[in-house]
Amino acid sequence: MQLKIKGKKDFALKDFSYNLEKKGNEIKVENYKYVMTMVYFITIVADIILALLIMNNKSICEEFYKIFFGLLFGFLSLPIHELLHAILYKEETYMYMDLFKGRAFVISKEMVSKNKYIFISLFPNFILGIMPIIIGFLLENLYLYFFGIYSIFIGVYDYINVYYVLRTVPNNSKIFLTKNGGFWV
Repeated sequence: MQLKIKGKKDFALKDFSYNLEKKGNEIKVENYKYVMTMVYFITIVADIILALLIMNNKSICEEFYKIFFGLLFGFLSLPIHELLHAILYKEETYMYMDLFKGRAFVISKEMVSKNKYIFISLFPNFILGIMPIIIGFLLENLYLYFFGIYSIFIGVYDYINVYYVLRTVPNNSKIFLTKNGGFWV
């Protein structure tokens, strides 16, 4: 795999054009704002409940710095999140980062199966989100817990992509990404 890191000025994806792009084979993400709002709401409610369980009657002021630094390091994990997507591709891969807008994504010239695309999409969320939440909860470590919570927030768009891939892409299809979005054949 060859990884190329690009910034916001290198956003033109001229290298990614396939003749396979067809109307009807797009992976369209519709109503994502509604889905994102629901995921955020559910996560925040669960977060508050579990944080209260972890704190064991300590005041929120005593634990605030742990919450703050956990969230800060979660935000700073965005490049690592995208790198975890990138390392799972075998062919040439581009990682785009614009941290000021909170936008980052990975595309590759490799066509992947539906199952592999889903795995690639969810892998960073498991490593940086679910595992730290579980470990933080078991060890009563608010740093890890809130790092995992914010890492889950970072992956919301990944969940939405997986949802639409599961709904629209037939089994045994290959998925590829272009400058115009995701497609399947």
